[in-house]
Amino acid sequence: MSSGSAELGRNGDSWIEHVRASHVFIFVLAASIVAPTLIVLMLPDWQARGQFGDLFGFLNCIFSGLAFAAVFYAIVLQSRQLALQRAEIAMTKEELIKSRSANVLFESMKILGELQPMWRQLYGFPIDHRQWDPEQKAIADRVGNGLQEVAYFCLSGLLDSEIIKARNAPTFSESWRRLKGFIQDYREKCGEPRELKDGAFQRKDLEAFAEECREYMADHYSRLPYARRGPLT
Repeated sequence: MSSGSAELGRNGDSWIEHVRASHVFIFVLAASIVAPTLIVLMLPDWQARGQFGDLFGFLNCIFSGLAFAAVFYAIVLQSRQLALQRAEIAMTKEELIKSRSANVLFESMKILGELQPMWRQLYGFPIDHRQWDPEQKAIADRVGNGLQEVAYFCLSGLLDSEIIKARNAPTFSESWRRLKGFIQDYREKCGEPRELKDGAFQRKDLEAFAEECREYMADHYSRLPYARRGPLT
């Protein structure tokens, strides 16, 4: 075995994988030149040449059929490869979605964990937000921003909202009840309507998701023997 063949064997590659289109073209060109030349030299009479050529007429049919079969087989293989590629793309997309969902869930849990001490403080603030001092307003603003971000994740489909509702529905419902006036005043300062139904934009996801959480609580907690009351701490 030559060194080149040994090298191919070690790499596990077939020799046909190393044949280039230029090699095939050179072989066909050489055969096209050599074959007629040999026929002319071996058969000087044109009648004999014609008879010799007729002997291979059936080969044309065979090779034409083989060519058609090869094209059909290539189409079948290509279809299978495309189907496999589509399946791989679908699996990759599914894995990316799962990975993204896991990352969003982790980020949401992190946000809610950091906000927990703040919303506990918020529940102790005066009901009238106009009595809040600057520090209390800063805490309320951070709670509103954080809950708005998690609400956006849920409403946009990046996160399964049922997971958040099952654990934190009372938190969103009660926090919005406490923040409603504060946020509505902020909307007016931004030149927006106070109510979401009138086109308000600021903290719109928080308000919409808080309403969903309120409905979730009314639907689920009413089924329990002892309905839970108040925010989840």
